[in-house]
Amino acid sequence: MRDDLPDLIQYAETLGEVSGLLSDGLRLADELYLDRLLKSGLDHLLLVLQPGNEQSWQAVGNAMVEDYRWLYI
Repeated sequence: MRDDLPDLIQYAETLGEVSGLLSDGLRLADELYLDRLLKSGLDHLLLVLQPGNEQSWQAVGNAMVEDYRWLYI
């Protein structure tokens, strides 16, 4: 993923655009990075699961927890 992805999402948010991400999601295993993306204004997330990769499962788990958390804020 691009290092400036949170900045791009935030810029799109200021323009009133909807932002989505299609990714293998491995970097989303880092909860702080995922939180940063969500706070930047990420609206949609589509992860491509790699069943044999533990980091991929961690990313899916993190995204699912965040989805529920953001529904109630």
